[in-house]
Amino acid sequence: MILWYSGAIITGSILGICFYYIFRKIIPYGFTRKYLTSLGRNIHGLLKDDVSLFWKFYRSIIGASFHYAGLQLLGVILGLMPLIIFMMVTGSRLQLHWNSGALFSVIPEKAGKLIATTGNSGATQSTNPEETGLAAEVDRTTYKLVLEGGYEQILVDPKAKYVVCSTGSIFCSVLQTLAFKKISVDPSFLVDDDILIIRAQHGDRNPFWPYLNDLEFLFFFSFCGFDFCRGFCNSLSKQIDRL
Repeated sequence: MILWYSGAIITGSILGICFYYIFRKIIPYGFTRKYLTSLGRNIHGLLKDDVSLFWKFYRSIIGASFHYAGLQLLGVILGLMPLIIFMMVTGSRLQLHWNSGALFSVIPEKAGKLIATTGNSGATQSTNPEETGLAAEVDRTTYKLVLEGGYEQILVDPKAKYVVCSTGSIFCSVLQTLAFKKISVDPSFLVDDDILIIRAQHGDRNPFWPYLNDLEFLFFFSFCGFDFCRGFCNSLSKQIDRL
């Protein structure tokens, strides 16, 4: 596991470096300060100068704000492209290997159970189904989810991660951005919980479990941590230079 964790940290840091330099290529240091200076000057003119110049300053404020927001958005999108490409090309394959032999579980455990049918990958029935309760080994097994309220659902991809929630849940849609597969059910099938998670686990202990496993946590922490530290160090350096 040490190699997996090290790889997650190194890869996250490299992609964080890519984001930082792409973003700064589009949004150089001082860009926000120039925008705020221009904004203050235009607001001052809007309030103090001749009424005939009102629309001039007003249009300047609107134009500068759209320009500022647009470049910020462009910088974020282009900066995230290496991360998006990496996730699309290799993310699912890496997760497949990582989850091999792990426990496939319902979280929280009291919300439901998994019935595993051993057989070829993708099989939906077997002559020897085995009820495994709340956790089962992720291998060539197809699972049926049974909720306390009586709802049943075949999990077509046994190595994926699922979020089960009431129809129209916003949080459930947010989790889809983290590659969760969404299963919408009537709220009456969810006992005491708004959502439940079904995914492989390795004894994960990070503060964002079960939404992120330990590997994902280290990856995204390294990605964000580099950008935060780099920005903080640059700001501190500029403050020192002014002394």
